[in-house]
Formats: sequence, C-alpha cells, structure tokens
Amino acid sequence: IGGLLLTCLSSWNVRQELQTSHLREFEWAAADRIQSVRSVVGQGLDALEEMPALFHSAQAVDENEFQVFAGSLLERRPYIDSLLWAPLLISPRQGSPRTAPAGSGPDEAASTGELRVPVLLSASRTGPGLEPGVDLNATGELAALFKRARESGTVAVSGRMELAQAGGAAIHVVYAALPLYATGESQRAIAAGASGKRPDPLGFVIGIYNIEKMIHVAISLLEPRGVEVLVRDESGVGD
Repeated sequence: IGGLLLTCLSSWNVRQELQTSHLREFEWAAADRIQSVRSVVGQGLDALEEMPALFHSAQAVDENEFQVFAGSLLERRPYIDSLLWAPLLISPRQGSPRTAPAGSGPDEAASTGELRVPVLLSASRTGPGLEPGVDLNATGELAALFKRARESGTVAVSGRMELAQAGGAAIHVVYAALPLYATGESQRAIAAGASGKRPDPLGFVIGIYNIEKMIHVAISLLEPRGVEVLVRDESGVGD
C-alpha cells in the first residue's frame, strides 16, 4: 500500500511539473508573438515618419520621385498596400473669409471653410493605387482619422476597413495618417497640446496596411509553436 501511494504521488508530481512546464513554455511563446506583432506594427508606422524627409528635401515632389521613394518603403514593408500624399485644402464657404486667421487651431480653421483631402500622389504594390483627386475626407471614418491627426499633430490610425482589390476581392486594412507640417512647424504642432494653437498641416502622408499580411510577417519571424494569434480591435464595432 505504501509503495502504491508513493507511486501515485510521484506520478501526480511529475504531471504537475509537466503542466507547469507546458504553461511556462506557452507563456513564453505567447509573449514572443505579442512582442513581434507590436514590433512589426511599430516598424510599419515608422515608415510613414520617413516620408516627410522627401518633401522637406525637395522644392516640389513629382510623381516619379514619389514612386521611387515610396517604392523602396513598400519593398521593405510587404504589408503596406499603398502610400499616399494628400494635401489639406480648406475651401471657403459662401460668405466666409477666404483664409483662416493666423494661428487658428484645427476647429477654428475647419469652421471657416470646407475641408478637402484629395489624393495627389499615390504608390501601390497592387497597381496604380487611388486615382488622383479622390477626396479622402468625404468618407466619415477617414474624416475622423484626419481630425484626430490634426488635433494630436502625430500619427493617427483608423479602425478596420475594407479595401477593394482588382477582381472584386476585398482585404481588411487600416489607414494611418501622418500630418506633414512646414519646416520648423512639426515640434510646435506637437508641443501645442490639446488646448494650444496648433498650425494646420500642409497635408497628410497616408499608409494603407494589410492587417492579415502584417500579422503573418510578424509571426513568420518566430519558430513555429502551434500557438494561435488573435488580434482584436477594441475600438471596432461588433465582432
């Protein structure tokens, strides 16, 4: 009886150690995947931060220059579907002054005219990209995105959206918008704070990110462990 009890106790102890070891290994694998996804997302957003250098180093950026510069970023970041440049235009409303007062904040500037964010330059890995002249601000969710970018002076990211592809298929993407300021205005815009007088940007550098491809790139960097990964947008509607 004593030997049987010792055998049962030893088996239970080994089972507990195996379960603890498996749980610890799972936690390590999960933490690695979380960190990898965060790192790839951060690298993807950092790609937008490289775009202002193009506009600040040239008097005027033409389509060829934009394609070459953006093409190198698309090659290094396979999960970025498109990169866009869209200037911020404020069309005066009837009976309003043609320009906003100097030093007006985003809300004050918006109240003096109708905001438009038309695509001027576009680079895409899947084709010609968005047609020039398409007003991105006409879409409610993108209008909210540009408003957040103007209010913060930094990169703002949308929720999950569908993007139609050639052949009628659609992919799930997120849009990231980085406001581009005149030389010397970037730090002042960020330091202005929520209540400060922030200058309006010249426009927005916009990245369109393929969510599924981004996650696959992040996970492919790690050794396969049979761990499923779910990325949830807590700000999204429904499931």
